[in-house]
Amino acid sequence: MNHLQHLRHDPLATLFYHRDDPNDRRLGELVKSDTSAYAAAEIVLLGYPHDEGSHRNRARAGAAAAPNAIREQFYKLTILGLETLQLFDLGDTRPEGTLEEIHVRHQTLVQQVISDGKRLIVL
Repeated sequence: MNHLQHLRHDPLATLFYHRDDPNDRRLGELVKSDTSAYAAAEIVLLGYPHDEGSHRNRARAGAAAAPNAIREQFYKLTILGLETLQLFDLGDTRPEGTLEEIHVRHQTLVQQVISDGKRLIVL
């Protein structure tokens, strides 16, 4: 996974919500983001924070903020019944360059995650 680091940004640590209550754990405490945890992951999250597609289609901007907005709420959810699930947050596809360059970068990440046998959720 480290060989793909140049294609992505790590997720913001501040988004991993912690309640610090052992009787009421949250997804932010369950989801891993350290690359050493990737091999054991069953489900991988990957953000695509970019507005250029919206601009080209004359739609409202805001898609670039969506992955972190989703994480902010998702990581507050309780883990009841999900305790053994191995979740990994791969972060976001790097948004630098043209839309076409970003699509290629994102496609490379998606193909790698799928070829690694993981289930993928794209934000």
